[in-house]
This record gives sequence, C-alpha cells and structure tokens, in this order.
Amino acid sequence: MDPTSISGLPYRLCSLLLASAPRRDCIGEFKKQPPTADVFYMPLWSKEELATIAPMYPHAAAVWENRFDCLGGVPRLVLQDIGTNAQALLMSACSSCSLDDCTMLVSIHSKGNSKTTIAQTLIHILSQEPYREYEVVYASDLAMQLIVRTKWRFDRARLQSLLGWSYGKSLAQSLCGYIFEFYSMDRLEQGGTFVYRELFSGKRKRTPADGTIDIPRSSQPRQVAERVEVGQHANQLYVPGTSNYTAIDAWMPQFGGFQMTVGKTHDIKSGAANDLAKLGQNGNRLFFLLPPLYYKTFTKKTPQTIKQYAILVPYPRCVMN
Repeated sequence: MDPTSISGLPYRLCSLLLASAPRRDCIGEFKKQPPTADVFYMPLWSKEELATIAPMYPHAAAVWENRFDCLGGVPRLVLQDIGTNAQALLMSACSSCSLDDCTMLVSIHSKGNSKTTIAQTLIHILSQEPYREYEVVYASDLAMQLIVRTKWRFDRARLQSLLGWSYGKSLAQSLCGYIFEFYSMDRLEQGGTFVYRELFSGKRKRTPADGTIDIPRSSQPRQVAERVEVGQHANQLYVPGTSNYTAIDAWMPQFGGFQMTVGKTHDIKSGAANDLAKLGQNGNRLFFLLPPLYYKTFTKKTPQTIKQYAILVPYPRCVMN
C-alpha cells in the first residue's frame, strides 16, 4: 500500500521507517518525502524474547518451541498461525518455490506478492543492532534440509552446480553443506576409486600419505536402519532412519563408517566408537568424506584411538568445467 494514500497518516512528519518485510514500494514512497526518512530493519525475535510473550498464547504452549526451531523467530508463525504443522508448512513452501526462488528471491527491496510471501516462510531478513543493515538467512537448518531434499529429486544437476560456485551468494552457499551430503551419499552408494589419506596425530599429522581406496558398490540401494547392528550385510550401505541418530552418517559392514564433512572442525560424535566396533573385520575405521576445499588441511579428531581417514570427494564435472 502506498503510505501517502492512507487518509490521516501524517507521513510528512515521519523521520523513521521500520521495515518488517520486503516492501520496496512502501520504502520508496517514504524516501520521496523530505526530509528523507531513516530506514531501520525489524530484527527477528530470539527464543528468550518469544518465551516472554508465549504465556499470552496458551494454545501454543505445547508447540511453540518446536515451531521456533523449525520456522525461526517470526512470532506470527510461532505463536499465532499454528494450524499447520511446522514441517508441513516448510514442505509446502519448498514445493511452491523454484530453486531460484529458494536462493535469490527475497530481499528488503523485493516487491511484495504471493510468491515472496511464500518464500518468506523459508527465507528471513535478519537485522542486528543498530538495525541499519540486514542480511538474508534461511529460517532454520530444517528449512535448508527440506529445500535440498525436495529439489534433489527434480533439479539435481542444478543443485550440484552450486557446489564450489556459490561464493558471494550467501543463500546458495548456506545450502552447499546439505547438497554435498546428498551428493556424497550418492557417490558412496555407487562405489568406485577415491583419493584418500590416513589421518595421524602429533608429529605425523602432516605426513603426506595420499593413495587410492576402492569402495565397493553397494549390493542394493542404501538401506535405512534404526541403528548399527552386528550381522548386517557386508558391503551394503546403510543410513540411519532419523536425524536424531548422530553417531555416524552412514556405514558399510566389513568396511567402515562414514561422516559427510564440510568444514575443518567436524568432531567425532558420542557413540561412534561403539558403532564402529560392530562393523566386523576391517570395519572399525572412520572415513571423513571431504570436498576439495578441506581435504588437504583436515586433521585427526578426538578420540584419536579410532583409525581415521580423509576421502576426497571431487565436485561433479558440471562444477569443475
């Protein structure tokens, strides 16, 4: 709405404009009026701030914390519009938006329409004190996971093309970790020959030891399992059935466990050593699957009693060309 068209609004006296959503038309109209209005950007609410007002919405008492974790600090979505499950709301937005919409659509200067409204479920405008600048971020880790999961089925090549070529594009770069996980899992399932090196500690940690390792092609498509168990099929790739299973990302009995890694600081999770011990002969070892950016500099992690290796997962050719 053009603020100058609102009857009785003393817009000529305004020296401050608080923008809570993309409204290029609104901001533009105010900037035309002398003196030029100062523009501040509405911050997202923190969990502590929402907890303060949550008692005013007793119908949301049982769900608001989970909705905050899924949908971010937007009070309307967390406390008021709770008729739709948070994950279902994100899935609906993913289905309605193209990959381009999910990586470049929303900014404070976007023109408000139905598409930007849907995209704002996934993408938020974040501002911090003194609120004169903003950045665009995804609503949550879950939002990023669902974007990649839904687009992987139908737009896999374009998702893969973002690997290594998204620097300076903050939204696309944020997705790369999740894209790499999906891409690495596909490569694991297919098997093949990979460049790798054993990870050492102390004085030996910089010893060059690049070689190649053959990962057997999984006898069947990756199998979903509740947990690592003794007696699972050798050379079959397994993945956990829930995201709550954090010990290892995937495993192959008689071969080892796998962690998809997109940074230098990835730690070994609690329970990993126990899981690896169940993988049988040659299975008690942990492989970190790494993109080219981190392969050379990745170091051994604690507990260092676990045999650890770095595997180079090169970007697909569509990225390298």
